[in-house]
Amino acid sequence: YAASHVLVDADVRRERVLSALPAANVVHFAGHALLDPIRPERTRLVLTGDGRADPSSGLTIADLGTLDLGAVDVFVFS
Repeated sequence: YAASHVLVDADVRRERVLSALPAANVVHFAGHALLDPIRPERTRLVLTGDGRADPSSGLTIADLGTLDLGAVDVFVFS
């Protein structure tokens, strides 16, 4: 992908990911997630600096639901 925008290490911050996603047509997230079976809306992707003790950190399913991802053709979580 010649016009790719890659976020790695310290770049993988919540604000940067949220701003980059709507412009992407292919998204590949290679990382970890934390599942909350009691409150699934708090399930989140682990981002740089994310901590288990802070439920507001990371990127939650609810966060993804607020974005206009109409341009995304493929979304891969691995």
